[in-house]
Amino acid sequence: NLYAKVEYFDEATEAYQNAIELDEEYGEAYRQLGILQYNQEFYEAAIEPLEKATKLFPDADDLQKKLAKCYKKTGKINEAIAQYKSIIAEQKDNVRAYMNLINAYFTTDQYKKALEMAIKLNEIAPEDHNAKILLANAYNYSKMYSKAAEAAKAALSIDDNLYQPYRILSEINFSLGYERYEKYLELEEKAKDVYGEEADRLVQERDSQKEKANNYLSKADEYLKKAKARTKSSSELRYIKARKATIDQLLKATEKGFF
Repeated sequence: NLYAKVEYFDEATEAYQNAIELDEEYGEAYRQLGILQYNQEFYEAAIEPLEKATKLFPDADDLQKKLAKCYKKTGKINEAIAQYKSIIAEQKDNVRAYMNLINAYFTTDQYKKALEMAIKLNEIAPEDHNAKILLANAYNYSKMYSKAAEAAKAALSIDDNLYQPYRILSEINFSLGYERYEKYLELEEKAKDVYGEEADRLVQERDSQKEKANNYLSKADEYLKKAKARTKSSSELRYIKARKATIDQLLKATEKGFF
């Protein structure tokens, strides 16, 4: 880890490989080696350690996403999808195969197929919080926000310490808030060109959309803080920092009395 932090990538790679040679089940070494190769965009080299790491850390959805991207970047994603589907055809209750397939569909923007598989996964694993998280993501990507929130909260009912459901709930409220913000801007422009009662009506609707935007964005901010408090993942923390900056800007733009 020290070599990686100071960007001695060759030394870090060798250190992780040596650790694996000493202990082939040393999960953290596979995880760190895979992430190191991934961050350097050595996608082919990252596949093997990430495959091992995802088996040893089944709850680490960030590793699943990285592995799926590696398959995509190396032109192996369709091969991986076919493999997962073949496994499911033979082993209809193989939870891991369903999860891998859903993440592969996410990576290739096949959200309808991802949702279909996520629904099936939750039928065979109704108490699995990872299944609920994947279902929430699938609904969210499909812009079915009420169902996405319901699935995210179902995951939290299983384990309140999970960060992913809070991130999803933040994303849902951000999307709803941004939709209202765009509507507010549209009405702001329209109100400039009309007078009298029509102008009053547009201004009232504009202010309503602005207030709704602020309310949704405030909820997005609250959920994001809860997600941050529950993860140590560097990639997630970078995402949270960037999203937080965007939310702060939009909250300022939609605060009461701001023009």
